[in-house]
Amino acid sequence: YMPEGEVVLIDRVTTGDPSRVAHIRLRTPASLTLSGNVARGTSGGSDVAIQAVSMSGGSPTINTIAGGGDCYSGPSGQCTSARFSVNEYALDLPGPSAQAVHVVDALGNGEAASQVAAMTDPSVDATPSENAGVVGASVLRNGVQSYVVSSAINGAVPAAMTYGVPGATQARHVAFDAPEDGSGNSTVVAAAQGGRCEISIVAGGTSPIAGHPLMFTVSDANSGCAVTDSSRAPAATTALGVPVSGKKAVTNGDQPGGTGAGCACTASGKPAPVGWAGTSLIGLALLAFVTRMRGKRTRAVS
Repeated sequence: YMPEGEVVLIDRVTTGDPSRVAHIRLRTPASLTLSGNVARGTSGGSDVAIQAVSMSGGSPTINTIAGGGDCYSGPSGQCTSARFSVNEYALDLPGPSAQAVHVVDALGNGEAASQVAAMTDPSVDATPSENAGVVGASVLRNGVQSYVVSSAINGAVPAAMTYGVPGATQARHVAFDAPEDGSGNSTVVAAAQGGRCEISIVAGGTSPIAGHPLMFTVSDANSGCAVTDSSRAPAATTALGVPVSGKKAVTNGDQPGGTGAGCACTASGKPAPVGWAGTSLIGLALLAFVTRMRGKRTRAVS
């Protein structure tokens, strides 16, 4: 979740057979219209935009799902019902190794969507490709540049994670699957080279940054690509001035230990992590629910 209103989704699925596909499903009450690899719709005073940044195969489609159904009676892992009417962004990725990166924007009516690109896109990558070891997205929204990366080797942690980005502006970096020591810490080194910032991440170090995920800021190349730890975000406040740290985490009522209230979210007794709760609330407002069907397994978030 990005503070500007984006959610970056990185899906990697090993299906085990070319004939078995991975089903990516994003559902929203907004009426979606598909143009190329971008789906956009309006609900009240808000817009949602779903942008396919990269995918290993397939083409997205839009489905209309009538409400009134449930998945209690099965078939387990293959149910496509909805409790209320929704539009569905659907993408089927062929096996045996399926991968897709999406950026979902929460926008005002008519607001321009974020500018996105894959980490291997020529606008981000260098020649020869220096970003082959990572998968992810470049996201530019309201003048704020972000890069979200993960290991390209099926999420396996490399001995060193390296990649490069344009150094014209300062940028936020979020890295998953980064090398780390037993305490979950990593060292990030960035060097200015030819107007770019070359990033190298290794485990441990004398001045490490905490991971899960690894979050840091890199200055522009003219400033030497200086690295700043941004994993310790200060407590945020809502528009009403209420500290986010006072909010409570929400859980799906259908999850083990839930109330059985279905898609209605209920408050748990556990406070939300400081610095992430505000963006989690953005995600909850963004979509009615997200369904990802991976082979025989389904996860629903509402």
